[in-house]
Amino acid sequence: MLRRVADYVLDHALAGEQGRLELMGRLLDPFHRRMLQRAGIRPGWRCLEVGCGTGSVSAWMAERVWPTGEAVATDLEPGFAEPRAGGNLEVQRLDIVNDEIPPESYDLVTGRAVLHHIPGRDALVPKLASAVRPGGALVLIEPDWVARDLADDGDEEFRRAWLAWAEASGIDYFIGSRLGRLVADTGLEDVESVGEVGMFNGGSPWAHYWIATLEVLRAQLTASVHFDDDLIERTFARWRDTSRWTMTNAYTAAVGWQPTGD
Repeated sequence: MLRRVADYVLDHALAGEQGRLELMGRLLDPFHRRMLQRAGIRPGWRCLEVGCGTGSVSAWMAERVWPTGEAVATDLEPGFAEPRAGGNLEVQRLDIVNDEIPPESYDLVTGRAVLHHIPGRDALVPKLASAVRPGGALVLIEPDWVARDLADDGDEEFRRAWLAWAEASGIDYFIGSRLGRLVADTGLEDVESVGEVGMFNGGSPWAHYWIATLEVLRAQLTASVHFDDDLIERTFARWRDTSRWTMTNAYTAAVGWQPTGD
């Protein structure tokens, strides 16, 4: 069964969620923009972002396709992106599971950190690919915890609890490792897949991002069998220690192009 809107664990109504998403954009937008440039974004293109969050990537796309192109920012809860609407940037509500996306309606379709939250996620990749016009591109970015799960940094207890909670919640933190294959299986051509991982120390933006994530989800986490407040506070203490370094999980991008039929 596909996840309903009400089942999404990071609801925009949660206290602190907008700030967490803004910080996520600060950390991941540079990688996302590089992948969109690799896809060939240019003036005149019509672009779609699913799961746009605060709309920062959609706003960047709107600038790149100006003056004759447009960007459409969509989300289950588009309120955080609505202040950016105007000019050639449109903001809409879209449920990518249940709403139709017209075939061959965009030159560029992108989404970041969306699919891993949705059971049945693999079936959504062909849906997104079908919305790409001939010669256009699909750019998807999703997390991959394979390398992070192997790190020897004192976070092992947290990682075991986090991944167990995620699995019980229907979240797949390993989809990034198969994202290239999923895109290639749609029939898109010249598919490329690349992952990016970084190191961070306590007190850094990445540490603040993870602290914000656990704070936003604290009630859900401690209501499960996997977390308690003591584990969360011990984890926070490590992430606030500026002398302690660890790695981020990878984020993997897959880029594929719709055949032109020539």
